[in-house]
Amino acid sequence: MSPSFLAAAVSTVAAAAFTGMLVRRCTRVQRLDLIAWSVAAAGLAIALAAQALGYHQGFGSTTFRAVQIGGRLIAPLALCWGLAEVVGRTFLARFGSRLALLALFVIGSVILVLDPLASVTFSTAWPAAATYYEPIPNAVLLLIAVATAGWAVVALAVAGVRARGEPGWRG
Repeated sequence: MSPSFLAAAVSTVAAAAFTGMLVRRCTRVQRLDLIAWSVAAAGLAIALAAQALGYHQGFGSTTFRAVQIGGRLIAPLALCWGLAEVVGRTFLARFGSRLALLALFVIGSVILVLDPLASVTFSTAWPAAATYYEPIPNAVLLLIAVATAGWAVVALAVAGVRARGEPGWRG
């Protein structure tokens, strides 16, 4: 067994356990940020499971797409959704962020699912997205990465400003 397979398998179990804990918490306290983070953890667990399967049996188009869609589309956008639910003060801000993230998700998922993969053969080595995807899906993945980083910076800035003025945010 390769170390990559072992690391991916252990991470899959941890992500699945974390997803279960979040879903259990969601059943008790029904908040949209917890639901969003449960979706992010589930996407990450799916991506890690596909990665472990790829390292064990060899990657294919299904495992490649599961890693890309779960780990590079669903997980980051759901994390951004959770951040927006936590730091969004007004309904309009939260609704606008949900709308923007949903648009990114729908457009990204259609492109990543329907775009044909390159005719390069898969192996048990890590499949780089630039090798198998055409330029448009690579641009979509880059856009999602940039949007996620920007979203996190804005959320941190909003939380920092709120911590200065509102006592509830100091803790």
